[in-house]
Amino acid sequence: MLKSTEGTTGISEPVNPVLSLYPNPVKDKVTIVLAQESEILIYNLNGQLHNHRQLNAGINIVDLSNMTAGVYIARIGAESFKLIKY
Repeated sequence: MLKSTEGTTGISEPVNPVLSLYPNPVKDKVTIVLAQESEILIYNLNGQLHNHRQLNAGINIVDLSNMTAGVYIARIGAESFKLIKY
């Protein structure tokens, strides 16, 4: 273990803003619970952006009813999630 007399070592632990994302698979609306403000970017597997939205800290409901069924990648902050739409 390394100790510093400065109090900090310059290494910070990553913060995961996403507390939960449900349901998955999703039919129409997905609920995302965040610890802090972020944004969501939803891409298809070809890398095309299908949805982009700012999210608030707390509970967010994102309507995906206009998207076709398939597998998507949801990017929230630095995290990526596989999102299945049926």
